[in-house]
Amino acid sequence: MPTPSLAPLFCVGASGLQLSDDDKRVLGRGVGGLVLFSRNVDTPDQVASLITDARAIAGSELLVCVDQEGGNTVRLERGFTRLPSMRAVGRAPGDRAAIAHEIGQCLGQELREVGFDMDFAPVLDVDTNPDNPVIGERSFSADPNEVALLGQHLIEGLHSQGIIACGKHFPGHGDTHQDSHHELPRLPHRMERMEAVELLPFRRVLSALADLHRQGALAIMTAHVIFEAIHPDLPGTLCPDVLTNLLRDQLGFRGLCISDCMEMKAIADGTRWDGTVGAAVAGLQAGIDMPLICHTHAVMLNAIDAAERAYQEGELAEARVREALAHLESCRAFRRAQQDKSFPWFEPSAAFQSFLSEAADAGEDPTWEGVGA
Repeated sequence: MPTPSLAPLFCVGASGLQLSDDDKRVLGRGVGGLVLFSRNVDTPDQVASLITDARAIAGSELLVCVDQEGGNTVRLERGFTRLPSMRAVGRAPGDRAAIAHEIGQCLGQELREVGFDMDFAPVLDVDTNPDNPVIGERSFSADPNEVALLGQHLIEGLHSQGIIACGKHFPGHGDTHQDSHHELPRLPHRMERMEAVELLPFRRVLSALADLHRQGALAIMTAHVIFEAIHPDLPGTLCPDVLTNLLRDQLGFRGLCISDCMEMKAIADGTRWDGTVGAAVAGLQAGIDMPLICHTHAVMLNAIDAAERAYQEGELAEARVREALAHLESCRAFRRAQQDKSFPWFEPSAAFQSFLSEAADAGEDPTWEGVGA
């Protein structure tokens, strides 16, 4: 049987404000996802043009993604609304759930207007460690119940504007002392603690979005963290006990599972799985549906080749590939269903505008610009 192209199971990055020859070469393989960073964004018109060009090469069903959380974790700035951090949402007076929903609506409208399909948000990590170098203000709260509530409402806001949400970083990056961009963190917590804290927001959100159609509008991103109660040596991104036994079998998730970037040092420096390329294959075997490789074109191409070779040699099971493609199709089906819809223009409430003003007074410096500004 001929080896199918596995490029649709990969999400990649691009070089700059316009597509380079290397970008076009990777997109031409038929990758399924493209993530844009600050290096790819100038104005709304420019990013819309870049997305159109990418789809002309990779195909109309290319899922275009971005990390647009609010606070300091934003990629789209000029001409886009500057929103406060999620910590500010979690500390706001009044109806925080309503504010989270409007955050999602605001983000969703602006992303949709320029052609994005998915926001790598919200962070569902719990802010339990004040020394955490990578989560901090990106989390809603140190209370897992609050994280669950506000995360669910932000997701619903994104969905209301036709944008796929991506909760992260499963099963929880909030209590680490290390940044997985630079090293491989470990969490020593017992499962009882993880169930009560780290896993609770993910479990609540997935329960709220239990039917398959709604899970098609939700992706989950993995954490490059070793959870010692689950496995002593493998990070969650590469661990079947995390991705299959826990996420799929116990929590019942049937949507798209995306890795955090495989070029982060927590993964790229791993000799046990042969760095980024080996991790892409190991992640697919373990339950990742879409490895994310953001920076190096040669690594992207080598990883796609390695996955196809593993499939051809029987190391990557046909059933696993079919499952991953089915999860990708669930996202694509949600996206297709949005294309002919008419969405109401987001009008910020007085409470939401007051929240932005108060956050600015507290030093968060948000501004209401809107996509057309």
